[in-house]
Amino acid sequence: MAADLGQMPEDPLPKGLEITQVQSEQDRVLWGELAARCIGAPEAVASALGQVEAGIEDCELDGCRRYLAFHDGTPVGTASLVLTPHVAGLYAVGTQPDQRGKGIGRALTLHALNHARHADCRVGVLQASSMGKPLYEKLGFRTLFDYVIYVQTP
Repeated sequence: MAADLGQMPEDPLPKGLEITQVQSEQDRVLWGELAARCIGAPEAVASALGQVEAGIEDCELDGCRRYLAFHDGTPVGTASLVLTPHVAGLYAVGTQPDQRGKGIGRALTLHALNHARHADCRVGVLQASSMGKPLYEKLGFRTLFDYVIYVQTP
């Protein structure tokens, strides 16, 4: 999906929500663990992803930014942004299952894409899940093409 970043709305954050950019190793661990939990991964996978993220120190130098959302101080969501000269890729937008439907995914999406717009990106792109697609369409994203992912299970 793709959208013109100049057409993105600028909504206020939902009450009690704070979005911060990941900066420390502790933030990176939390981001990895939370991103995995948001998609329903087992706790062992969440722990492993947290450790992988802990080792990624210079992500921002490569145009990558990670975001954490906190509702009343509790971590509830993640997003990742990859910046290129004119296009921003949005990834790993996720909300804890018990926090869905409160505008957190929308807030994370708009927050990250607002940073992209201020970095002179004109277009935002993403791959939407069936759960996220209606949200992205409301924000002005349009499907460019569909593809099928095949997964072989043992």
